[in-house]
Amino acid sequence: MEIWLLVSITLLLLMAVGIALVYSGSVRFKNALTCLCFSALLLPLSYGLWLLLGERIIFGELDSLLKVPESYSGDVNPSSFYLFQYLFSYISLLVLWGSTLERVSMRFYALFSSLWLLVVYYPVSRWLLNDSGWLAEIGALDFAGGFTVHVTSGFSALVLANCVGRRLDYFQLINKFNQPLIFLGTIFILIGWFGFNAGSSIVFNESSVVAFENTFAAGVVSLGVWCLLDFIHTPNRVSMIGISLGLVSGLVAITPAAGFVSLNYSLIIGFASGIVCNYASRYMHKVFKVDDTVDVFPSHGVGAVVGAVATGILVLDSGESVHLRPNLIASAVVATYSMFATWILVKILRSFMSIRISKKAEEEGSDVRIFGENILNLK
Repeated sequence: MEIWLLVSITLLLLMAVGIALVYSGSVRFKNALTCLCFSALLLPLSYGLWLLLGERIIFGELDSLLKVPESYSGDVNPSSFYLFQYLFSYISLLVLWGSTLERVSMRFYALFSSLWLLVVYYPVSRWLLNDSGWLAEIGALDFAGGFTVHVTSGFSALVLANCVGRRLDYFQLINKFNQPLIFLGTIFILIGWFGFNAGSSIVFNESSVVAFENTFAAGVVSLGVWCLLDFIHTPNRVSMIGISLGLVSGLVAITPAAGFVSLNYSLIIGFASGIVCNYASRYMHKVFKVDDTVDVFPSHGVGAVVGAVATGILVLDSGESVHLRPNLIASAVVATYSMFATWILVKILRSFMSIRISKKAEEEGSDVRIFGENILNLK
């Protein structure tokens, strides 16, 4: 059974590559390399923090943080289990960063990422993943990280994007660097999500198979619904980024329920997420003018809440929806806490450092200014 967890870890790494490719394809040529490089640089930063504190805060006893905690899974090697859990924290950072592409300073985001993990991700994960976590004890149900990964990063992204501010040319037509990169990255994300959801069974069993099938079904249905709405509201305008967001919204929404519901229910969740997340994206851009670069909040934050509510309604115990109230409480608490903590962190860091790159660097592009080269050598 150990092999299933190792396969899932590999799929999660592929998912991280997919996210980086989508980011690189979604920005301008002058910032595409930065998306790839910084995604790689977050690995040692987040892994070092995980080894020092992450696994101990989430799974250990609070009065013995310096001791290596025992795995609560009981069926797999603790090292594999903790590496699997670490990748969830890394992917959360990648998702969060997507809201501020092309304008946030790397120095700020490196420090912010470390603090965000300590203040937001690790505590919330303890509330849900640890047997003594208070949200787990009240009955909050989450199969594969809907709360810990997507509600935290999605709602934090809304506040972070608003605090950082819009790109200088936000109101101008912004051309994506590379549409094929967005497509390739989206396919990698889909493949990686099988490890994300089906791998959360920890060992290969019936739940793994159910989660695998539900993941694909919800994602594909959401993709279709999103693109249909795009076609209705903007005739003949189905975009590659819309295809990506539609798929991701469904994948996020099915995450809390992946191993718990039937295929028919997963289709319903995918349908609902495609509608709700599409309109959330339109509302965010047209009404609030929030420059969430790759729509992290509508696809991850809103999608995760849709999935959490659907899980509470559709997963029954003795014929009753006993998880609805706990999941509503968890959604409200995690979303509110993530937003408030993010706002406080940005406010503190802003008091002694610049959170954005300079105006000149934003105009010229961060690739040359930071890394001294472009993503393509055209000479």
